[in-house]
Amino acid sequence: MREDTNEHGEQRWVDRRSILKPLNRRWIWLAIAVSVAVCGLLVWSQWGDTPNDHRSAFDVGWKLGAGVLAILAAVLGARRVELGEREHLRQLAADEHHRSHAEAVLRRQLDADSAAREDAVARQITELSSKASEQLGSTDAFVRIGGLTDLERLGQSHENLRQTVVDRICAYLRAPYGRTNSSEESKDQARERKLEKDVRRTAQSILIKHLRNELPQDYWPDLTVDLAGSLLIDFDFTHASVAIISFTNTTFEGVANFTNARFGFADFTSSTFLDDAVFKQVKIRSDCSFGFASFHKSAHFDAAQFKEGADFSGASFGIDNDNTVETEATDPFASVSMTRASLGSTYFYKTRFIIHAFFEGATFSGGSRAFLRTRFEQSASFEEATFLEETDLTNISYNSLNFQSAVFHKSVSLPKDRIEHLRLTGAILLPESTVWNLPAIWGESESVHLDDYEQPVRRIVPVVF
Repeated sequence: MREDTNEHGEQRWVDRRSILKPLNRRWIWLAIAVSVAVCGLLVWSQWGDTPNDHRSAFDVGWKLGAGVLAILAAVLGARRVELGEREHLRQLAADEHHRSHAEAVLRRQLDADSAAREDAVARQITELSSKASEQLGSTDAFVRIGGLTDLERLGQSHENLRQTVVDRICAYLRAPYGRTNSSEESKDQARERKLEKDVRRTAQSILIKHLRNELPQDYWPDLTVDLAGSLLIDFDFTHASVAIISFTNTTFEGVANFTNARFGFADFTSSTFLDDAVFKQVKIRSDCSFGFASFHKSAHFDAAQFKEGADFSGASFGIDNDNTVETEATDPFASVSMTRASLGSTYFYKTRFIIHAFFEGATFSGGSRAFLRTRFEQSASFEEATFLEETDLTNISYNSLNFQSAVFHKSVSLPKDRIEHLRLTGAILLPESTVWNLPAIWGESESVHLDDYEQPVRRIVPVVF
């Protein structure tokens, strides 16, 4: 082995055995001379006394010389072929080395270009982010709107920054923005408040735009949205889809519309709905809490689906219709509607329904504690509702209850007082169902066969005296 340096200045080890030098001509002439001498010596040794002996010796000599020359020519030919092959292999190795070197140079150049691009993108992101932050802190509403659109552009261009962009927008919406009596504001203050509302509506629209899967290129999936403690104005979340979202202590000013929204997990604990709340056909895959939420006007949960149930413990519906507190206005048509809703293990512990409540066609599987200490201050209708587990209604307070054509799969304990305000006509009792505290004015029919049920069922019917 020996050390060698190529044309690029790179050192490499070369095996001496891989270098085949051309054969020296002196050795060729020496081989010919030796062959001639050997042939001459052989002819001399075979030279006899007769012409035939001379002829025979001469034939042996020239044939031997011709054979030696043929062998020498074959050796030289093989040597030439080997030299050609070695040269070809050397050329291939050199070409491979040049190609590898060129690839390495190109790879280094590409890496350098990629690093330069990444550095340029990082600088651009930093500049846009810093610019957006400055704009959001501006006293000019139009500049703040520009900051929000810059954030949106940043998230649309860089998928890995979308959660950060959403967090920034949510942080802006969580910033203090109190409700002030318009009579106490100056014209300039009223104007600034109106402009700030426009900024907040812009922030909401940007957020919701990327939570709707209407246009795949605009949809940002698998996000966590934290709007806890924010004030949301005319919040339209229809057809939006989000993995995790928090509205804890959030105030909704204007109609809050969640129709056909899809949630993985949603938390509305202690939220306040100052106007109508619409949750029609909403689907929530995991736990959901409306604990201690305040619904000032109507609430609509028609055909909603709570896969693992919802907790309405301590919630109040229809606060604007509460005669015990001073409110701005009452709505005689306000109501809570959960018709055909799939409520799962939903609990209404200490929930207060100040307005009419409609659970017609709803399905409950919350068990006996679903309506523990619930207050229905107006009428509540459970007509054609289905109760899959044991139902305990003994601890509720109510004005009037309607269970006409309701279906009880298991035992039900009815209230013991105000029985004259119970309507039970046509309620269906499956074989495992037992009615406790059934007023004397009602009775159970004989078992009958109905098309919708495989086994005979009983019905509650009025008793004729």
